[in-house]
Amino acid sequence: MTPVLVADGDRPREGGPHRKEVEVAVGVLLRADGAFLLTSRPPGKVYEGYWEFPGGKVEAGESIEAALRRELQEEIGVTIAAVHPWRVERVDYPHALVRLHFCKVYEWTGALHMLEGQQFARQQLPVDVQPVLPGTVPVLRWFAQERGFGGHSRRLRRKPLNAEGAEKAQKARKNPFEWLLSATSANPPRPLRSKVSPAALLLFRIPERQFIRRRVLVGHPEFLAGPAPRSMPLQRALQKGRKGLVGA
Repeated sequence: MTPVLVADGDRPREGGPHRKEVEVAVGVLLRADGAFLLTSRPPGKVYEGYWEFPGGKVEAGESIEAALRRELQEEIGVTIAAVHPWRVERVDYPHALVRLHFCKVYEWTGALHMLEGQQFARQQLPVDVQPVLPGTVPVLRWFAQERGFGGHSRRLRRKPLNAEGAEKAQKARKNPFEWLLSATSANPPRPLRSKVSPAALLLFRIPERQFIRRRVLVGHPEFLAGPAPRSMPLQRALQKGRKGLVGA
């Protein structure tokens, strides 16, 4: 049985635990360059403004293919050619329990018309649009696996810093090692909370080998469980079980 992805699990479920599962046909429209079509949820609907693959509910007596053809004509004004069933995902939303039938489509006719007031975007990995509907996130991971994409499937956007945060960030970039020591002395972190994040090292512009080579954290065994050889890059050090700093 297909596992269920729970979306917003802290919110109550409409219809109770035994509500009926809704069948949904979803179209993954792919261009020759690999770009895929995402559309935003229309105004007035649940999860308004969230980005998803176009599609809709399968009506009684309809096949998945027939429902997809109808929905894409009604939603975005295109007539699709061959439908290629791809994967199935079950998602437990607060408003509905759905079974999403994702189908790849490589050919269609007609210009795109957003007939329900939604927006559309052609995307590649990592996608630029946000927020992404929970049921869409697994599809981005599937694409990443198929295409051998090793980065994040969605672009991570940082929240703007306030004045205090901007000052701290400036100090950290000027002298990262001094900042690391002062930060850990003032705010001891939870022991063995996490491993070194390569993204964090890039943020503070600390070369991997320099971080491993300089034993500036020798007084903090909860961060670095023993010195690493000079020639050992960061990832190998992590694989050997050494712990690192992610910030106080």
